[in-house]
Amino acid sequence: MKRVLLLIAGSCFLLSGAACAAEPTPEPMRAPRPTRTRPVVPTSSEIITSPTPSPRPPTAVPTLVPTATRTLIPPTTTRTRIPATALPTFVPTLNPPPRPLVWDPRLNELKIEYVPANVQPGERYWRLTHAEFWAEQENQGKNHIFVNVLDENGARLIGETITIEWLDGSHVITTEDKPAPEYSANFPMDINHYPPWHSLGAYRARVNGLPSDIVQGMGRPPPKSRPVVYLLTFQRTVR
Repeated sequence: MKRVLLLIAGSCFLLSGAACAAEPTPEPMRAPRPTRTRPVVPTSSEIITSPTPSPRPPTAVPTLVPTATRTLIPPTTTRTRIPATALPTFVPTLNPPPRPLVWDPRLNELKIEYVPANVQPGERYWRLTHAEFWAEQENQGKNHIFVNVLDENGARLIGETITIEWLDGSHVITTEDKPAPEYSANFPMDINHYPPWHSLGAYRARVNGLPSDIVQGMGRPPPKSRPVVYLLTFQRTVR
């Protein structure tokens, strides 16, 4: 028994001495190497296939129809020789055409006469363009011969002379610068002193300086030499 106890005590002593001995320094640990993993290839049963989208219908592309445009192409000038015999003859117009004659029909009833001037083509003369008669209701108590004298363009001429004639005498009047519509010259008529008494037909009028149309047979008509008015317009014209 004692022997067993001694063995136990000796083994305890050995164990405690071993425990008191210095512990060895631990070696540094190496980092673990990365583990290579093989890629997992899914089987055909594990592959989920997405449905194939149905093809979209092609989008209609609008067709551009070109619009017709008008392109102005300047004409090409071509020089055409015209023989001298084919060239037209241009006659320059020196003056505008004369005004048409305005003739009051009451003058025919009074037997007033219009005598055209005796001129040749191309000759200038005084042409009667307007002859009007005013009775008592229109003349405001006047008993005159009123005269206007115009140039080729219809502008009033100042300083032209008009001769008023009767059986045994004459009188010259001159156009003056008077405001329109007043006529530029006038002559007061007297009663008829020639047989048959108080009859019409004593006076005639013409413009001086060129051949002139004439108005004749004017006067104060019966009964009792009524006051009336004659309005005459002459224009310088080329026959």
